[in-house]
Amino acid sequence: ENIESRIALYLKGHPEFVSVDYPIHGPDFGLLNKSEVGQKPGFTDLLSEHLFTYARNLESTKKILDHKMQLLEESEEKFRSIFEQAAMGIALVGPDGSWLEVNDKICEIVDYSKDELLCLTFQDITFTDDLQADLDFMQQLLDGAIDHYSMEKRYIKKSGELTWIELTVSLTRNLDGSPKYFVSVVED
Repeated sequence: ENIESRIALYLKGHPEFVSVDYPIHGPDFGLLNKSEVGQKPGFTDLLSEHLFTYARNLESTKKILDHKMQLLEESEEKFRSIFEQAAMGIALVGPDGSWLEVNDKICEIVDYSKDELLCLTFQDITFTDDLQADLDFMQQLLDGAIDHYSMEKRYIKKSGELTWIELTVSLTRNLDGSPKYFVSVVED
């Protein structure tokens, strides 16, 4: 089949490709207008060269993305393994105090299932007399005055019984500096 006539037909239906200035990553086809398509000597060679360059770039990009995806999956697997199998309770807590993720050990400490705990906030299960100290430390984290804190406090188990825990908390931030979540480590 005649590639020049196909290109001319395509460009006729897509005039935006003829008049737009594109960044140069190979031959500059933006310099051609409709009347020149198929008439300039070497156009087919230029187009072939451009398409092969584009295909090589796509192939390289795909290899890089596949490799990065593999590394990300391995990292996620390691994180999940550490998070779930830790001998201590670990939780990701939202800036509002909601439980975002919890491991089995923290559920065991407070006698709530994951689903139940994820419907609560840490404030809901913190003994009233201990809550303000925890909130004050959290505010210091948010303000950047400290980078982590540890404290002893009491959680209220599902049964209503109190349990003493040692809590260590740090804050993870988004790229813009806003709070993302707290990382809480809980020891019974």
